[in-house]
Amino acid sequence: MDYRHVWEAMEECKKLGLAKSIGVSNFSCKKLEHILGFAVIPPAVNQVEVNPSWQQKELIEFCKANGLIVTGYSPLGAIATFYGSNKLMESDVLKEIATRRNKSVPQVINEE
Repeated sequence: MDYRHVWEAMEECKKLGLAKSIGVSNFSCKKLEHILGFAVIPPAVNQVEVNPSWQQKELIEFCKANGLIVTGYSPLGAIATFYGSNKLMESDVLKEIATRRNKSVPQVINEE
């Protein structure tokens, strides 16, 4: 998919004051490299799914190294999606950590 024209239109919106910031969603390192190669205004943010089962460390490091903020969604995992053999909320490891800390699994997942 060629998103260059879309990005150029978004840059124009920013230049006209119609947007404070512009960004992307679900862009891989490869797609980010591509857009950074031609963007006059680089993306401010990349919104991606991030949770304990899908940490996307390489992508997050790439974003940090290139000045992009990462906004995560689905911190408790996607509904009805399996990562490995257990659903995230049913993870024995997370349940054990939650019990030790006297917290729920979602509270443990969302701790900073």
